Order: sequence, then structure tokens, then C-alpha cells
Amino acid sequence: MNDKLEITQWVMKHIVDHAREGGSYRYLIYTRLGFGPEAYEPLLSDGMEISNEFDLNLKPALIEALKNQDYKKIRDLLDLCDEPGCFNTAGAYFNGQKICHLHYDRIKNEKRTR
Repeated sequence: MNDKLEITQWVMKHIVDHAREGGSYRYLIYTRLGFGPEAYEPLLSDGMEISNEFDLNLKPALIEALKNQDYKKIRDLLDLCDEPGCFNTAGAYFNGQKICHLHYDRIKNEKRTR
């Protein structure tokens, strides 16, 4: 095998392990891939995407929720905003609700004008 293929195979194995076992972005780059602090910034964009979005259990859980017509569970699994009719990804918690950046900004602006 050539070096590029061996390196790619090694990286793919560790990324799939991360998808199966979970963990933070820091765990992915420092523990699984063996980098030091200098790798944080250069790997941030793609590494954060991998760490946050990989969930090999998501599809079976969504199928089960669909079978049960449990739309609250589907929204939770997809981490959607709790505001009725909103299908944006939640990015904050406010008063026990998951809310997207649009609803968070709206609430923040409402507080400022009071």
C-alpha cells in the first residue's frame, strides 16, 4: 500500500470509531487522532462538523419515531427549535426550550426594548 492510502485508511477508521462511540471535537483531534493544541484551529471547521453531526444511531431512532408517529421525538432527534412551525436547528436554550438563532435574537431584542 502507498503512504496516502495507509494514512487515509487510518483516518477513516478513527472517524468511524468516533461516529460509533461519540465524543467531543477535542476528543476527536487530541485523543483519537493524536494531535496537540496546534491542530485545534486548522481542523476546527471540518472536525467540528464530523464531531457534531456523526450519529450512526440517528437513522434507526428516526425510523422508530416515524413508525410511532412521535413527531416530538423526531424534532428532538434532529435538534430542531421548539418554537411551533420552526424547522431551524436549535442553537440555544432559553427558559427550558431549545431555540434557534432567529428566536433567540428575537427574544434578546424584546428584552432590550422593555
